[in-house]
Amino acid sequence: MTTSSTKSVSSTLAASFFVVASLLHTVTRAEQPPRWVTADDVRVRQGPDTDKKVVGVLRRGSTLILKDAIEHGGFCLIEGEGQYGYVACKYLSAQYVPRAKAGEAGVDAAQRWVGGTALTLREAAQPDARVIKSLALNTVVKLVLEEAGKPYCEVQLADGTRGYTACRYLVSTPIVVAQVQGVYYGDGPRPANYDPVKAFWLDPGWQALEAYANYLKERRPEPGAAGPWPRDEALEKMKAHLALGLKGKKPEPYADWAEIKRKAAQEHDFKMASYRLRLEKKTVPPAVSEREQRIESIAEELRTTTGLWDIGNANDDGDMGRIFRLLRALEFAEVRPSFFRSDAELAPPGEMAEQASGRFNIIFRQLTTPRRPPKKAEEGYQAGLYDMLSRTQILVRPVQRVQLFRDGRLAGKASLMRGEETLWRDVEEEMCAGFVPGFALGESDKAIWRYFDTSGDTKEFIRRGMAANAKNNPPGSLYAFYTTATLPAEIAKVTEKPIKLNREKTGFIRGTYLHYDLDGDGIADIAIWEGEGFGPGHLGGTTTTDDRWYRLVLANINGAWKVLGSDRFQYGCGC
Repeated sequence: MTTSSTKSVSSTLAASFFVVASLLHTVTRAEQPPRWVTADDVRVRQGPDTDKKVVGVLRRGSTLILKDAIEHGGFCLIEGEGQYGYVACKYLSAQYVPRAKAGEAGVDAAQRWVGGTALTLREAAQPDARVIKSLALNTVVKLVLEEAGKPYCEVQLADGTRGYTACRYLVSTPIVVAQVQGVYYGDGPRPANYDPVKAFWLDPGWQALEAYANYLKERRPEPGAAGPWPRDEALEKMKAHLALGLKGKKPEPYADWAEIKRKAAQEHDFKMASYRLRLEKKTVPPAVSEREQRIESIAEELRTTTGLWDIGNANDDGDMGRIFRLLRALEFAEVRPSFFRSDAELAPPGEMAEQASGRFNIIFRQLTTPRRPPKKAEEGYQAGLYDMLSRTQILVRPVQRVQLFRDGRLAGKASLMRGEETLWRDVEEEMCAGFVPGFALGESDKAIWRYFDTSGDTKEFIRRGMAANAKNNPPGSLYAFYTTATLPAEIAKVTEKPIKLNREKTGFIRGTYLHYDLDGDGIADIAIWEGEGFGPGHLGGTTTTDDRWYRLVLANINGAWKVLGSDRFQYGCGC
């Protein structure tokens, strides 16, 4: 497994830890009873608490299965209709609840739901009439007037706004997008109304296009990886639509540093009782498991946010408190509103054009490169998805990529945030292709490279690794970010402050705060903390020398520190 793959897998597990952890109590498939949602707008959360992230919303009549026989503080673990997470148990019924339908079970016979994406509401029943607003999928409207043979219907919104829209996109029951998208669970069959073409036009995007391409492969298995791939007009229309450009969804807000500190400050017993009980070959009580799962869930959330995946547990005593104690110890300078005033002004260096599109309100395009038939020697081993070899994301308008240097220098250049992905679908990508050791976004201390002298790597590997890293990261570079703001100066004022730490308690022996004032108003705009200690190494455990291997980066957004990202020295790849 590659280093990047490991990090991706870790992030996915952390984002839904409660779901995974609760499998300790999950009942078997035969015992996973059906449940029906009894109200509209029921929120699905990542964990069993009202402060956990909302990952979806369910409507009355949604059909689910109960994954866990145990209630978690009034929350139940469910799966169904494209959702997997926790909902308030009081909104679930063991008895069938019908979906809302016009004219039934107390629903107004004139009620309709919008059955398309971004349906236009106009002032008059004409295609060139002034647009009042755009209506989202499943928006509830009241049908005021429908005349036979006429394409436009008069409708009224919940706020009283009236207008005209296309009658053919008004439906008498809400659209269950998961069914149209073909979402199903375990070994169950796809929903009978699965329609991948309709699913794309309900929510245009790469995921829907790829689902349709896979659907074509299932229907036409003869070509295989070698082709030829018959031209499909529906697929070509999807490609053309993405190439014209879309507006990406707004990404999640940056994690708030004050909230991270609040979570890290919670008092917990980090000496895990279950660890000791298992060593003594004793049964772990369910209450102990659930309490420790809650602690571990918070720890995983903190690790995901900060990128600190390798300091969490001291395996000799079951102590999982290092991440908490380190974050408690870190104190950045107090700030007031300064250069950056909103999340929409800067993006982390690893963000793709699609996410940046939603953040910066800029259209992005997705372009595909055709897949060529393989040569004789390549048969059975070629990247691609149906007739596509790769895809490229690109903004239609440039932003600025800023390279921040340790001494405060700022080097900005225009960027369309172009990113290309080879579609490794029919075959696995070659392990560690393109891997470059070191930091991804800044220069490394020369001393840290001594790790490779004792790791068994050849001098040629070390030389090539250092050269590739130097090509990506100019001397003195520290981090990078994207912004739509115009930098007020070419050099920022920098202040530096050291901090000593307890290795056993925090995983680091010392660190350095670097605060950067971009606009000269005496208030820090970017803060970086560099941690020094034994690095995680590669496969063989931690290193034996203290090095600066980790960087945590915060941005002052409207007077509050937010986590912009992190960077860490990569010691190796593969397994």
